[in-house]
Amino acid sequence: MLNSFTTPGSVPVPETDNVVAALLSRVQDAPSHAALAQRQADEYVPMGTAEFASEVLELAAGIVALGLESGTRIALFSSTRWEFTLFDYAIWASGCAAVTVYETSSAEQVRWIVGNSESQMIICETEAMRKVFDSVADTVTDCTSVFVIEDEASRRLKDLATDKSRAEVGRRIEAISHSDLATLVYTSGTTGRPKGCILTHGNFIWETRQLIAMAPEVMNDSQRQLMFLPLAHVWARLVEVACVSSGVTIYYATGIPQLTEELAMAKPTWIFSVPRVFEKIYNAAKQSADSDGKGAIFDRAVTVAVEYSKGLDTGHRTLWNRIQYQVFDRLVYARLRTVFGGELTYAFSGGAPLGVRLGHFFRGVGVTALEGYGLTESTAGTSQNTPERVKIGSVGRP
Repeated sequence: MLNSFTTPGSVPVPETDNVVAALLSRVQDAPSHAALAQRQADEYVPMGTAEFASEVLELAAGIVALGLESGTRIALFSSTRWEFTLFDYAIWASGCAAVTVYETSSAEQVRWIVGNSESQMIICETEAMRKVFDSVADTVTDCTSVFVIEDEASRRLKDLATDKSRAEVGRRIEAISHSDLATLVYTSGTTGRPKGCILTHGNFIWETRQLIAMAPEVMNDSQRQLMFLPLAHVWARLVEVACVSSGVTIYYATGIPQLTEELAMAKPTWIFSVPRVFEKIYNAAKQSADSDGKGAIFDRAVTVAVEYSKGLDTGHRTLWNRIQYQVFDRLVYARLRTVFGGELTYAFSGGAPLGVRLGHFFRGVGVTALEGYGLTESTAGTSQNTPERVKIGSVGRP
């Protein structure tokens, strides 16, 4: 027999609250605050909250001008970039629902998701992705509008906007209900074809408000995070919405190969990732130490960091651990913190167990891993460690 636990949440969420209203509220509170930042050459260029909202509303007006009714499904076929967030919010502001498609999806997967969701419009990131869609377009005849991000999709849509469609956007935002469909996120299809998970506006804003209330240390406008996981996945979407709603600046990575370089550029205060990324960073540090003939020193540094972290839980650390920790902090831990950009304090981890020893190691280094657990069907998290309540090796509290 299974035990169950139910909680009403940390904070109530009024019916008038939704992700678009949260963005517009941020415009009132901090219009010039950097909401998003995208890499251009060797620097990150920010977009202020007011500019972000203005772009969203114009794109939404273009969508409405196409004649798409409230509730229409629009496919978003793109990798992680700030245009994904702009179009995501524009789709919501137009009263429509976003259907996410991974950039690695095959033609058959695109055909199934676009057709099964009954999407009437698709936004592709690149011409190559458009060709993937074009190869199956004759089998998904409901999808008649195609735009390509890298072929001026934003300009083309904004050029369609009229005073009438802008006014309609305002009405549709006001009409958003918690029961309205916000997105369809398709699961991996391990037991057959991928299945579209129905997530409402109420699902998204409720989860967002609980996360902000549970972790105010990381969900505030003094924080920065680097977005490198796929935004087509529900976890990244929740992080996207929570950041926009709380003022955390989202920096967008241009790809995993550039991750180390862009961590140094963005200097995030927290990140979220899967355990494999943390394992790779640990293994790379270990291999580097071994190749330099310092493997024994690194191994000892690991043991000291783990003992230090465990001491935080018990409230007891030996004098010898304190002395060694100060030495290794200068020799080893500081270098590892530099890999993360030098200002990282927390790292949300999910998707698989991180491992107790690795969790203690990273906390000992100065980067506390906050493990959690969730499902697509639960709009990401169902339980989560938070800065105030950390138990290494657990997935936290509901």
